[in-house]
Amino acid sequence: FTLFNKAKGTGLPRQLNDGTVVGSRGTNLDQGALQASGRPLDVALLGPGFLVVRGPQGELLTRDGRLKLGPDGQLQAMDGLPILGKGGQPLTVDPTGGRLTIAADGSVQQNGAVLGQLELRDVAYPLGLKKIGNSRFDGANAQPQAASPNTTLAQGHLEQSGVDMPSAMV
Repeated sequence: FTLFNKAKGTGLPRQLNDGTVVGSRGTNLDQGALQASGRPLDVALLGPGFLVVRGPQGELLTRDGRLKLGPDGQLQAMDGLPILGKGGQPLTVDPTGGRLTIAADGSVQQNGAVLGQLELRDVAYPLGLKKIGNSRFDGANAQPQAASPNTTLAQGHLEQSGVDMPSAMV
């Protein structure tokens, strides 16, 4: 890291320190605005909770509700990782079986028959979340627990970023 002095065309010494501290809030987990997507497999999370995804090294948490059906009818994140239902197992639907409904509590229905319920989790210690990438978090140090009734889903919607860009830029 070298600062460059344009006037003299020379680098400034590394020891330059005026006492300025650059702060970071970490990942912003504030609720973002909802936007209607029209896709029945999109779900926006309302409240503090997370969906659970099975990653290569175990369970990961995400607020990214863009879901898709895998070739075998498994509910998946857009990158193909399975979305888990209650009990820690992926949910599978009939890909040709008709209308799919996801209720506010995460219950998944197809043609009126309940197929399962999406696993929703809250974390007791949000600062313990470790960002993995692709909107995913390792929640092992965040004390994950069953989601409170304050966490619900809105089918056909996506949550927009909760970042206030002007504040973030300052």
